[in-house]
Amino acid sequence: MRKLKFMLGTQYYRPPTPRAEHWVGDMADIRAAGLDAVQLWVVWGWVEASPGEFVWDDYDRLFDLAAANGLGVVLSVLPEIGPFWMDRVEPEATTVDVQGHRVVSGPRLECLSGAVPGACSDHAGARGRMEAFLTAAARHFGGRE
Repeated sequence: MRKLKFMLGTQYYRPPTPRAEHWVGDMADIRAAGLDAVQLWVVWGWVEASPGEFVWDDYDRLFDLAAANGLGVVLSVLPEIGPFWMDRVEPEATTVDVQGHRVVSGPRLECLSGAVPGACSDHAGARGRMEAFLTAAARHFGGRE
């Protein structure tokens, strides 16, 4: 029978914070505090800052630092925080409120690397771009523990 392990961790990365110069010390401190895992926000607007260009470098480094410190990683993949370019590339995908008024997207206070509420996921073009991000994330992280 497989033994289940209860993991205790902390939310760590909401790009762009904390800054990269803190990662090495923070990971060591998190482990020294007795925690088992870190949670990373994989923010669509951060990963795909330019249409069709996915950049995973910071996540790869964080995964490696976590592993070096014996920490597990929990990913929260957030397509809801969309790229700032979406309104320009898919202008008809604008979210509207219940009265039919356009909702202007902007950065979230705790995560300034993307726009909310972002594009309407009922719009085929926006949905296709969101699916491309989710598929790319699954492929990129699929081999990681």
